[in-house]
Amino acid sequence: MKNIMATVKGRMAVLLFLVVFVLFGISVVLSSFELQRNGDMWLYRDSASRMLSGQPPRADFASAYPLLATLYFILPALVTGNVLGYALVFASLQLCVFLASVYLVYACAKKLRIARDSAVIKYAIASLLLANLIVGRYDLLPATVTLAGAYFFLKERYGVGFALIAVGVWLKYYSIFLLPILLIAYLEKRTPRKLAADMVPAVFAAFLCVALGALVPYGGNIAESLAFHAVRLPNVESVYSAVLLMINIVFPLGVRTEYLWHSTTIRFPFENEVSIGSFFVMAAVMLLVYAAAYRSRRNLSGTTLIGFCALAVLAFILTSKVFSPQYLLWVSPFICLLGLKPERLNKQIFAAFALACGFSLVIYPYTYSLLNDLDPLAVVVVALRDFVLVGVFVFLVVWVWRAKS
Repeated sequence: MKNIMATVKGRMAVLLFLVVFVLFGISVVLSSFELQRNGDMWLYRDSASRMLSGQPPRADFASAYPLLATLYFILPALVTGNVLGYALVFASLQLCVFLASVYLVYACAKKLRIARDSAVIKYAIASLLLANLIVGRYDLLPATVTLAGAYFFLKERYGVGFALIAVGVWLKYYSIFLLPILLIAYLEKRTPRKLAADMVPAVFAAFLCVALGALVPYGGNIAESLAFHAVRLPNVESVYSAVLLMINIVFPLGVRTEYLWHSTTIRFPFENEVSIGSFFVMAAVMLLVYAAAYRSRRNLSGTTLIGFCALAVLAFILTSKVFSPQYLLWVSPFICLLGLKPERLNKQIFAAFALACGFSLVIYPYTYSLLNDLDPLAVVVVALRDFVLVGVFVFLVVWVWRAKS
């Protein structure tokens, strides 16, 4: 037993067992807690019940969750109609998805020729800090599918990679922001003529997602989702809100909170200007990332490709008007697979990311009610999380722009 524990596989197996054990324990506690406070789990179950009875879900649900997500929410409802039972089945499905994500992190690390045990350990640490979100939020599934798409790109199986990214988009729209990065990498190695052939699986996957989604009364579309996000105001956890709320502590701006669009939103005198301006900020930052990727196109493979995937996801999260804590699940595997040189940079970036995950753990679920009341301590914690992630993003942009690799 001691010899096995001394091996990499032994250490990983024990660590993974502990992670799963902790996640399951948390799932049992949070399942009833989540439903009692009418959280996202309640929204999943309510929407599943409506669709199984032939009714479309609430309008805000269809605007926030793509077509394929509805099928996943229905699965626990097919097993049990009990409220607590739904939460436990959902948590069990999430644990299965988590195991798949661990395997993908290991497989990606092997393909990238970086330390596999280090990558898995980093992912396990991040997962422990985000455990309540893994079992209580849906976002781990699109994150895992998107990581699978990146993995097949690393293996140069582009057709499968494009198909998985297409599925990821129908699970959560953020995956589409990785597409320009992947296309730049693809066109550096393949001719545009081959692109059509390699995109066929993606088109088929998208068609299949639509066909499967037609089985349930979804009642939403991409246009409605875009319109929904165009008019909504920044939620209380966004970077825009963090800046405004920190200023509000020193110089009162008349900021208050209001529960809108299934989210705690901040209201302030020039809210419409900030809401409109956020789209220009997002466009500028995303273009900066894509320009850096194009500049590094000759080296856009391996760990460089993973680094730009992390940049693209971070750019979207940090410039979006909504920054829910579960969004960290989207970027977590890419952060754990970074291969910057020297090696200490990877450790420093992960340490900063783990700190941000720790702040998120403090925010949700422990101080979220205080945040809704704009308690100064809760506001500072949110701001620290957002500013740490902004620092990680800026560092990565500067590094890739200087190194071009």
